[in-house]
Amino acid sequence: MIEELSLIPAALGSGVFILCTLIYRIQRHPFWKFSAISSAFLFLSLLCGGICVLSGSSIWGIPFVGLGIAACLSQEAATRRLFEIAHIPSSMAAGMELRNDIEAMGEYSSLTEEFLSRIVPFVGNIARDVVRERFSRVQLFRGCMTADGHIDMRLVFERLQQMDVKETTGIIYTTFLQVHESLLESCRTMMSYEDAVERFDEALSEVAGHYGEQVYRYGLPAILTFRLFQPLVSALPEGAIGRINERILQISKTDPLAGNLRIEGNRITLDNLYIRLSQLKPERVIDGAIQAFSRFAEVCYAEGGETSRRMEEFFLGLPEFLSRHRLLLRYDVVRLAPRGMNLPLSVRVLGPGRSFLVKDRERAIAAFRQLVELGLPSICISSTHPDRLREELPGSSRMVWISGEEVDYAVPPSHLDIIRDTVENFLRENEGAVLFMEGVEYLALINDFSSVLRLLFDIRDAVAVRCARLIVSVNPEAFTRDQFIHLERCMEVV
Repeated sequence: MIEELSLIPAALGSGVFILCTLIYRIQRHPFWKFSAISSAFLFLSLLCGGICVLSGSSIWGIPFVGLGIAACLSQEAATRRLFEIAHIPSSMAAGMELRNDIEAMGEYSSLTEEFLSRIVPFVGNIARDVVRERFSRVQLFRGCMTADGHIDMRLVFERLQQMDVKETTGIIYTTFLQVHESLLESCRTMMSYEDAVERFDEALSEVAGHYGEQVYRYGLPAILTFRLFQPLVSALPEGAIGRINERILQISKTDPLAGNLRIEGNRITLDNLYIRLSQLKPERVIDGAIQAFSRFAEVCYAEGGETSRRMEEFFLGLPEFLSRHRLLLRYDVVRLAPRGMNLPLSVRVLGPGRSFLVKDRERAIAAFRQLVELGLPSICISSTHPDRLREELPGSSRMVWISGEEVDYAVPPSHLDIIRDTVENFLRENEGAVLFMEGVEYLALINDFSSVLRLLFDIRDAVAVRCARLIVSVNPEAFTRDQFIHLERCMEVV
């Protein structure tokens, strides 16, 4: 009799557990009450099964005990999952888009707190008041900021579940953009715009060291706006804003992403751009933002005059800008430069995945040294002995000597496959690295030119895949005209 009675709670417990799981998966909603009921029934099932075993009815008891243990383990996993949902919303498997939004929200919650900790000592307590006032205007964040500056993520998460998934990311982005703008405005009451932006750059750079790519994935449009484009827009002559908006409207017919950048009054609005970016895959957000701003830059640059001059000044100072925002080095912000702007090699080499053929050795070394000083891992492949080369290049670079000498850092010039493997392995282990190469003339002397050219093409492709940079120093006079034409087709010539 006891076996039959124990079958009822066991079956009910399992059924309720399955029902709870389905409700959770379909409705995407925590199920605390169902979970508690399920736990009670499963515990009773385990208890009844144990009694059966102890009473000698192992035929019924063992299956019930097994069912109870399996169900309890499943229930434990579910409970742990619910605990994560309640305490770490970014773990909520509530659909890919919503999960990404919540992860972004969590990162930005921490980012804002860390950011304020660096701004508040400078600006004063007004910063937290500014942020709280901004949050009070948005239903999603209203009342969510605690006294110590944290954001109550559980409350935000509960509200997110009641919203349209497609709206959430846009709201998150634009809210934090407005917070950034408000803080910048509060700084401007105490200092010049340039000093305020500089202070924000420093704070963001410090925070980025801890929060990594998320900071720039969602913060790049704001960084570019405040650092480059807003000062340009403020300097636009009367009537230029209307012309720019009109051109952007025309561009939007063929490039919808770029069409989301507009000027209202004398300020750039990013709300529509953020909403558009939120529809992209996370890894495409940065590229999408750069694409939009590059078209915007072309339109502004076409205005000429003071606007063009200021834009040229910014890009000439790009190495110094990226020295503070080093995470941006993995993205091709050089693409922002309008076509027709004559950029020096020191700026052009900042773009990842690019390869340069440099006729002037001193310029090539200077460009390489600059990239190494920005913190990029580096490797040098040269026919010059490493001891002599280190007098010109940073000592931290890995040195590969093209030589027939039998030393561990040398590669015979006839072993092109070893050179290729050495480069590819280094780039694979050090994504975003910079490679300096010279001695191509020596390689072409020992091997046939087609083999050397094939080596350069392979290295160029590896550089593109690994978001690295390649600087090849050559003497054009060492090659025939046809040979050098082939080299020019392989890389950008400087």
